[in-house]
Amino acid sequence: MAKKHIFISALILMLIIPSLWLYLNPNRLAKVDHADGDYLVYATAQNYGKSDLFFYDPEKDLHEKILTDWEIKGVSLSKTDRLAISAARDGLTSIFVLDYPFVGSEIKKVSGKITTEYGYRMEWSNSGQLLAYSPWVLRSEPSYLYIWDGKQSKLIAQSKGGFGDMDWGPNNQLAYVDHRLSSDTEPDEIFIWDLEKTVNLSQNPNGTDRFPKWNEDGELAFISERNGDYDVFVWNGSSFDQAGRPDASSFENIAPQLTQYYSNPVWTASGTVSFTGRDLTDPSPQIYDWDGLQATNVSRQPNIHAVGQEWHQSGNWSYFRPYWDEPQTYVLDANNDVQLELKAFDTTWSDSGYFAACEHAKSITDFKWNFQNWQLPKPVIQYETSFNLLFVNGDQINTLANGKFIYAAWSNGNRLSCSLG
Repeated sequence: MAKKHIFISALILMLIIPSLWLYLNPNRLAKVDHADGDYLVYATAQNYGKSDLFFYDPEKDLHEKILTDWEIKGVSLSKTDRLAISAARDGLTSIFVLDYPFVGSEIKKVSGKITTEYGYRMEWSNSGQLLAYSPWVLRSEPSYLYIWDGKQSKLIAQSKGGFGDMDWGPNNQLAYVDHRLSSDTEPDEIFIWDLEKTVNLSQNPNGTDRFPKWNEDGELAFISERNGDYDVFVWNGSSFDQAGRPDASSFENIAPQLTQYYSNPVWTASGTVSFTGRDLTDPSPQIYDWDGLQATNVSRQPNIHAVGQEWHQSGNWSYFRPYWDEPQTYVLDANNDVQLELKAFDTTWSDSGYFAACEHAKSITDFKWNFQNWQLPKPVIQYETSFNLLFVNGDQINTLANGKFIYAAWSNGNRLSCSLG
């Protein structure tokens, strides 16, 4: 009987002591692998060589440097807190991946021997498990499209003119554009890779097809040039022909009287399709919203060329006027009323509703008077152009960084690029 009591007492102690230890040491419960809220990662440089990479937590107003003196040419964040950077080391550019919290994390090289002088296009899947990437190349050089699964890279396509406009669908389907050899002889085509095979979505060998965009329901919108006209089409994502390709007869042509070559489709927070278009009565291109029956002008500023629309899940959204000398960004609420204006371009939203944008920052580098032929002297001013990365919270606007170029990405994957190119 005594042995039985001793055994039971020992068993109770075995259960209590670990629980007590964990209670007194809560930080040892688990390693923190994911962020609790929004954060921004951005690379900036004061020249066109070395750059630094930073982490910014807007809730804590915390800045931390991740990398120093890397020649970074692009950043991409997954929704599972994996950071990919396109960066040059020893003259050639490769892709490197870091896991959250990034500072002090192991740096993994993805591209191996697949290097380039110019950098990479990179796009994470919605699951965060797959990274599509393709090296930037000159138009006449061969290019390759790869998928990295966290361990190895798989070649899925080869092109004579490069790949672009990559967008992942909800079921790990990758839509992308093959730029082919020449826009005149072999126009851009849209393809879909579904983890097993690749199919031609646009099936339009005589016209240019660009800017595929998936929504959460697996529908795909894109621009297509057919019979000399540029139209926005929507594929329902579920209709296929006997050859296993998307059924072209199921494509819905939306608002053909408004769409132009610049009518890049963007899905809104409510699931409708927006695009930049122009009615015969519009002095300048406007943002239109197609609800399935009709298109409505939602930018409502006829004298402003409106592009770059982006929606937040709350229904708030933004667009900007793309003039180089005087860009202007407009932030609107769900009723399409302007709430904020700022002199900026290339904007993007975080999940919590924070907002980031690019701002030109000119500085005078030389000033002198030009005397000529006894005329009144004229001032000659030389400027140096750089960019500010703006952080917007409600009506509060702060400058996070300045540089000759800036690449930034939110933790939800949305990103922007402040550069001359």
